[in-house]
Amino acid sequence: MAAMLGLRKLKFPNNSIAHNNRIDAMKIVLFFIISFIFMPFQLYSQSTIEGNRLKLDLPVFDIPYQIKAANIPGYNFFDGFTHPSMKTALAVTGDIYSAFHFGMKQFKDYAGSDAYWKRFVFNSGLIAGDIFLFFTGYVWLHEAFHSAMFTQAGVRSHIGYDFPAGAYTVPDSPFDDDYWPLFPRILAAGIESEYLLVEKLQENNFFYRQNLPNEALYWISGLQAWSYAYLPVQSGDLTMNVDGERQPVSSDTLMWTYYLFHPWGDTSDDIVIQFSDLTEEEQSFLKNRVLAGLINFISPAMFGIRSIPLGKNGGSWNFALRHYYTSFGTDSLIDFYLKLNKYKFKFAFHNYINYENYFPAIEAGMIDYPVNISGINFLLSPRVMLGIQPKDQQFKTREAEFFGLLGLRTDISVSKNIYIFCDVAAKTAGWLAGNEDLQGAVSAAIGVSIRF
Repeated sequence: MAAMLGLRKLKFPNNSIAHNNRIDAMKIVLFFIISFIFMPFQLYSQSTIEGNRLKLDLPVFDIPYQIKAANIPGYNFFDGFTHPSMKTALAVTGDIYSAFHFGMKQFKDYAGSDAYWKRFVFNSGLIAGDIFLFFTGYVWLHEAFHSAMFTQAGVRSHIGYDFPAGAYTVPDSPFDDDYWPLFPRILAAGIESEYLLVEKLQENNFFYRQNLPNEALYWISGLQAWSYAYLPVQSGDLTMNVDGERQPVSSDTLMWTYYLFHPWGDTSDDIVIQFSDLTEEEQSFLKNRVLAGLINFISPAMFGIRSIPLGKNGGSWNFALRHYYTSFGTDSLIDFYLKLNKYKFKFAFHNYINYENYFPAIEAGMIDYPVNISGINFLLSPRVMLGIQPKDQQFKTREAEFFGLLGLRTDISVSKNIYIFCDVAAKTAGWLAGNEDLQGAVSAAIGVSIRF
C-alpha cells in the first residue's frame, strides 16, 4: 500500500532542502579569492581568438515530463515551463553563463582600449558578473532540480528566495508514492545540478572550441557543492537564526544519509536530522562519500587546460573525474573526451556504489557527426550506456539489475547559425544524472540550438 510522506515539513525553516543561509559573506569573499587565483588561467590558457565559439541550447518541449506536470492537480501543460525539467533548467543556466563569458571574452579579444584598462575591465567585470549570476542563476538551478523531482513525484512545489541569503524549495502538498528511491533522489538533486553544470560547461569548451573563461566558476560550483556536504560532517550539529532564535537544521546530505539507512523512516513535520543523530556506521558512510567527492576537482580543465593536443594530426583529448549522489548511494566516474578531425567522442566508466557493493557501467557517445541528406545538413549525436545498478535502486542489496540507455540527438540546420534539435532517449529503470525518471522511460526533448 502506498505511504503518505510528510513532505510538508520541507516548507519550514528547519527543513532539509531550505538553504536560508547558504550564501553568506564568507562565500562572497571566497568567490573573490578563487576568481583572482584562477584569473591567469582564464586570461592566458589556450587563449586564441580563432577558438571563440558559442553554443546555446533551449529545449522547448520535454516529453513526458511536461505531461506529468500537466497531470498534477492545479497544474496544466504550460506549468512544465514554469517548473522546468532538469534538462531545461541545466540548459538555460549553462546558456546564461556561456553567453556572459562569451561576451566578456569578445571584449578582451577585440576591444581596442588600452591593454591595462582592458584587463582591468575584463577581470572586474567577469568577477562581478559571476557573483551576480551565482546569486541568481546558480542558486535557481539548485532549487529547480529539487522542484523537478517533486514534479516527477506528482507534487506541486515552488521556489522561494531569501535575498541575499539564498533560496529554498517548498512542496505544496505531500505525495502518495510507494517508490521510495524518489525520496533520497529529491534530497540529492540540488548538489547533482551543481556538478552537472561544471560537466556541461567543460564539455562545451572542449567539443565546440568555445575557449570560454569558466575556470573560476568550475571551482566555485565544485567547492560550493562539496562544502555543502562537508560542513555538516566537519561542524557537527547545525543551527540557523529563525525569528531571532537559533534553531537546529538539517542539510540535504544528512537527510539523504538518514533515509538511505532508514527507508520509510520518520517523515513527520518536525523531524530534524543532525550529524549527531546518525549512528557511527551512518556517520562513517557519509564521511567516506564526502571524501570521495574531492575527485570532482581532478581534471586538467579545472586549471585552464581546456584540451590536450594528440600528436600532430590536430586531434586532442581531455578527461575529468566526477562524483554524484544518487538514489541508492553514489556514482564515481571518469569522463574521457576525444577529438579526431570531424569525429568527436565521449567515453565514461561509471562505478555505482551502494552500501553493499559496486556496480559498473560504460558509456559511449559521438557528438555532432555531420551528415548531408538532399542538401540538408544534419548533426547526429548517438549515445549508449550499458551496465548494472542495484536492484530496485536499493541501498542495502548486493543484487544487480541491468541498466541501459540508447539515445540519439539530431540537429537539423535551418540557417547558418540556427538548428532545430530533437533529443530522443530510451532508458531502463535506474538512476541517470540529469534525468528525473528512476524507472524505465522514453523521452524526447525538442528545441532550438544557436551556434556562433
